[in-house]
Order: sequence, then C-alpha cells, then structure tokens
Amino acid sequence: MKEKLIKKLALIIAVCAAAGTVTAAIAAGAGASAQQPSETATPRPTLTPTITPRPTPTPEPLDHSIWGDGVVNILLIGTDEQYSENDKGRGDVTLLCSLNRDSGSVKLVSFERSIGMPWPEHGDVMLTNTYAYGGAELMCQDISRAFRVDIDGYVQLDFEGFCSIIDSLGGVDILLGAEEAKAMTEDTYNEIWYSEGLNHLDGESALRYCRLRRIDDNWHRVERQRYLVSSIISQAKNLRLGQIKELAHAAMEHVNTSLTKPQLAALLVKAPRFIRAELQQMTIPNRNNVWTYNSGEETVTGCDFGAESRRLNEFIYGSQEQTQPVMSN
Repeated sequence: MKEKLIKKLALIIAVCAAAGTVTAAIAAGAGASAQQPSETATPRPTLTPTITPRPTPTPEPLDHSIWGDGVVNILLIGTDEQYSENDKGRGDVTLLCSLNRDSGSVKLVSFERSIGMPWPEHGDVMLTNTYAYGGAELMCQDISRAFRVDIDGYVQLDFEGFCSIIDSLGGVDILLGAEEAKAMTEDTYNEIWYSEGLNHLDGESALRYCRLRRIDDNWHRVERQRYLVSSIISQAKNLRLGQIKELAHAAMEHVNTSLTKPQLAALLVKAPRFIRAELQQMTIPNRNNVWTYNSGEETVTGCDFGAESRRLNEFIYGSQEQTQPVMSN
C-alpha cells in the first residue's frame, strides 16, 4: 500500500474509530475507493529476452495485538485554542471509544472535564488541564491509572479540525431544545437564528453546540457531545466516495494519533462489523456521587476512583451494562 494511501486510511480510521461506528463507514469506503487497478505495460521485444524476477514485497503484518482480549479502547481528545507557541491547549473533550471485536459493540464514555487528577507537587488539577501539562500521553496515563482501564491509543483533534470535518460531511442535523436554541442564537449576537426542533449545523455551529453549558452544566454538555457523535454516525453511513475523499483531505491536517499503521490496518479489517452497531453510552463519574473541593487555584470535582473504576470496567467488559440512551431533546 502506498504511503499516501496509508496516511489517509490512518487518519480517517483514527478520527472515526474514536467517534464510534463512523470508523467503519469511512474506513471501508476509503479502502475501496483508493485501490485502483494497475496497468501492465507491454514489454518491448529484445534480441535476447531475459527474465529478472523482482523480489516479492513482504506485506506489513497486521498488528492483531491491538485487540488483546478482544476490546480496543481509544481515547478521543478534543483540544481548545493554543494561545502561544508553547501552549498545548486543554483537553476540552475527553471521550473513550471502546470497540468489541467479538460482539461488534461500540461504547462511548465521557469523562467530566473538572475531575481532580493527582499532579505531583502541584496538588490535584482538572482533567482538562492534564493535556496542557503533558499532552495526550499524560492524559492517557492519568485516566488509565486512576480508572484502571487499558487505553490502546489516542486520537487528538483541535477545534479547527473538528469544524473542517463537520463541514466536509455537509453539516449535521441536531434537535435543539428551546433553551439550547435561544442560547446558541444569543452566542452569535443574533446573527444566526436557531429554532426549537431540527436544525442543520455547520462546523462552527456544531462546535458551539458541543461546548454549550451555560444553560445547565458540564454533565449536560458531555451528553450533547455524544448526541452529536450519534448524529454524525447516522449521516456518515450514507457517505459517497467523493465525500469520503473530502473528509480525508479535511482530516489530514488536523489529526494527531498514537495508533500505528499496522494497528489501523487491524481496525480496518473489522470495520464493517461496527457499521451496524448501536451506541451504548455513559458518563464518568456518576454525578450523584461527587463533591467539589479547592486544590491550589482550582476548584475540582472529587469522585470515588475505586467505585468509578468498577462502573467503567463493568460497562466495557461486563455482561450487566447500565447504559444511557442517546440524548434526545
């Protein structure tokens, strides 16, 4: 496979795997569209024909180890603006996508951004700020350690990339409640009017929707984020090849992932199975069992890491899952 094709597949699958079943719709289509029939040149006659066998290229092996026990957990990190060259931004969205190879299930777990995470010699800091201190690697490490969950890789996407990908999809249809529509209209200084009911959002509007919390709280905001993902998935299943190529082009400049090419190829093999999956969802921590406290200059959210670890692992691996439906307005 050519390097350019590998790169496109890697970026598309990485973005979509972290978003859920968009993985399959885009990855499978990209693979089909990119493979072109090869042309065989007619050999020129020579006085003394000779055959020089070419060495058979050794295909890069699929890294089936990414499946481990049959489950792959990929952390999707949406980062906000960078205000200086050395500023990494913050992890404004932290969403774990869990793909089960055997059942074909797709599970999304939102982590509330203000969870207090231990930071040596600094006290506890908000989860969102761990990205600013140590990037995606530190965020993965902290979540894995605190909640006792294996994270197989991450996909990081900034606001600009998010907007570009939504626009490449042609926008997304979202049901807005009355208060949501009013708040989003106010946030545009009445330049754009949103109404209660179904609205077609472009990239900037979708980002505004994902970040909205002033009418309620962070808990409702993460529900909005997952609802947006489910809406994107519904539309992505019907993508045409031209739209897939446009999405690949939009993603290439904005996505950063730790997943290797063999790992991405191993995901691609199973991609068709996830197309039919129905999303299962939950939020960490349980909002009925949290508290707030001051840590340094921040007010953070405290939770029982032991209890939340059990909830998370039961949700991902257990047979008695307590899931939340896709949010409706």
